[in-house]
Amino acid sequence: MEARPQKSTAVATLYSDSDIDELLQERGRVDSALRKHKSKLAILFTDIVGSTSFFERYGDTAGLIMLHRHDMLVMPAVEDAGGTVVKTIGDAVLATFPEADKAVEAAIQIQRRLEQHNRHQTAEEKIYVRVGINFGTGIVKDKDVFGDVVNVAARFVKNCAPAQILVSHSVYESIRDASSTTVRQLGSASFHGKSGREDVYEILWTSQEEYERLREQLDAGAAVPTSRSALGRYELLEELGRGAMGVVHKAFDPTVNRIVALKTVRVDVSGKERKELIERLRREAQAAGRLEHPNIVTIYDAGEAEGLFYLTMQYVKGKTLAEILEEHKLLPVEEVCHLVEQLCAGLDYAHENGIVHRDLKPTNIIVTAEGTPKIVDFGVAKIVEAGSTKAGVIVGTPSYMSPEQAQGGRVDRRSDVFSLGTILYELLAGEKAFPGNTPTAIIYKILHEDPIPLRVVEGTVSPALERVVNKALAKSPYERYQTCRELLQDLAGGPRPAAAKAPAAKVVQSQPPVEVSRKTAWGWVAAIALLLAAGTVWELQQGWLTKLHNALFHPAESQSSDSATVQPPAVQATQPEGPSRAAEGGGTRIQTAGSGSSLQASTGAAVKEPTGLSRPAEGESTQASAKPPADPAVTAAVEAKKVTSPPVRRVRTLTPEQQREVNSWLRQAEQYMGRGKYGEASFALKKALDVDPNNRPAREALRKVQKELARRQTSGHSQ
Repeated sequence: MEARPQKSTAVATLYSDSDIDELLQERGRVDSALRKHKSKLAILFTDIVGSTSFFERYGDTAGLIMLHRHDMLVMPAVEDAGGTVVKTIGDAVLATFPEADKAVEAAIQIQRRLEQHNRHQTAEEKIYVRVGINFGTGIVKDKDVFGDVVNVAARFVKNCAPAQILVSHSVYESIRDASSTTVRQLGSASFHGKSGREDVYEILWTSQEEYERLREQLDAGAAVPTSRSALGRYELLEELGRGAMGVVHKAFDPTVNRIVALKTVRVDVSGKERKELIERLRREAQAAGRLEHPNIVTIYDAGEAEGLFYLTMQYVKGKTLAEILEEHKLLPVEEVCHLVEQLCAGLDYAHENGIVHRDLKPTNIIVTAEGTPKIVDFGVAKIVEAGSTKAGVIVGTPSYMSPEQAQGGRVDRRSDVFSLGTILYELLAGEKAFPGNTPTAIIYKILHEDPIPLRVVEGTVSPALERVVNKALAKSPYERYQTCRELLQDLAGGPRPAAAKAPAAKVVQSQPPVEVSRKTAWGWVAAIALLLAAGTVWELQQGWLTKLHNALFHPAESQSSDSATVQPPAVQATQPEGPSRAAEGGGTRIQTAGSGSSLQASTGAAVKEPTGLSRPAEGESTQASAKPPADPAVTAAVEAKKVTSPPVRRVRTLTPEQQREVNSWLRQAEQYMGRGKYGEASFALKKALDVDPNNRPAREALRKVQKELARRQTSGHSQ
């Protein structure tokens, strides 16, 4: 059996019994010395919220002044409570207290003094502090403090919100019986470097109602940017809004020391395609960034960070045009024209530099307090379009897009002209040019229907201004203003309210006017009266006045009636031809051909005069006409019918375009009736009757609409 090697004698004799005794003695002396420096104490940590960004934003001088103001408020509160300021670390203060309740008392005084200070300061000069307190054993040496008690207090501060005091369980145990302090438990938290969880408590340093109000205000970020979140080199201060393309933040750019608006843009592609797309987007944003005009918000930068593509642009204070329109107050026409003239100037400048907006709408126009409009998001719609991989995607907002854009066609500067026309219409009328409940309905109107004439909706608009709006809203790009400069010239030419017209110039007559004596005038009146009386008597016998009227105003119908033979009534009665009367007794229903609308127009090509009896076709013979009754009374009735019955009207044929126009007007009438806008409904029905005078549903609907308008006028009710 092999013998095991013996241990080295060097190892055996490395530590002798006497050495171990000496080490143990030394350890005892160390522990004894440490015990002299160990003591129970409370550690208070404070930290100023947002101090780093304050220095970057306002400079070192302003930052030092802010720190001095903070020290003047915090240090006396520590000393008054019997504490000792151990050190300051940048914007943080470390203080020690012999008792935990004294540290809590100092923290409450600090928050109350800062709250009193902030009442009279601007947002930039307000100071908010976080406070964390822990109680335990620490080591004090050379006017400094060490140990786990300090580390736990520092971690509490990092989890604090502005104007909040958080304390550990050991502090809570020390002050739980104090009736003057309100404490509530928030739960427990895990801290880095600690194996277990720490119970966290909150000190309510003012009344509960005031504290809750302050917490709600600060947690929402209304008073101060409490977070230090960032995107790339930009510090995100607050969220300004959200849209379909991304989120807009108010941000700080430390490189050039300025506030900017930062918009994130979604890019729904990945891999190599995403890399190529991001580069293309950056180039397009740089092209838009070259635009420098007083009515355009300038793009500063474009890039990618944390998986997001972003744009930074000029930060402008003001209201969007959409917010102004939501106030439901019509601006004076002069102010509207001046505002749109400035938008024309900005758009024309962009177009001359090869940039088309593509998504012009009220939310993309900011109006400053001075009344200067600024167009936002130049190039953003194009960026989103480039980042879309779905076929048939239409970029833009339905209510303001041009017909060619709605069809996915080529978009140029004339598309922006159309969008600007819809904005001008809405500013003048107080409602959208193409309203609708769904994008499909809105796009259909943009492609196939004209808006209600501007002067019908708002009568104060001049005819000249209405013509400008109509030309801007032309369906065909070739019939529209070809440039914003043309639109600007017509607006600047003075299409203003009708009341602002200049007085008409005097007309110099070359010959004296003809004077008619009063005696001669009365003679003419008497002669006309006698002629009308004689004609009335003769009409009862011969019907010549009706024939004269038809010969003058309806010559074709007059010839047809002269050559036609009026047939006696047929023996068999039939149902009335033409449109059905679906709405008798309960609201007019007009059903549009080929649609699900509730308005009814004639769907056939021929529009016939409705009658209660069937009319025999020309050349046909009926039993009644072949065998007239032999009774003299019946014969006399038939002869009287020949004299007094109106002439038979010729059947009128509508072209397909006329039929579509009638259907369009009836659809608009139904929509306005459903919204209680009877003035606009009356106009639409009259337009339908202009095309198809024999349209019975339109006549019935117009009669009911006019009756409702008369009732409202009598009762003083306005639309």
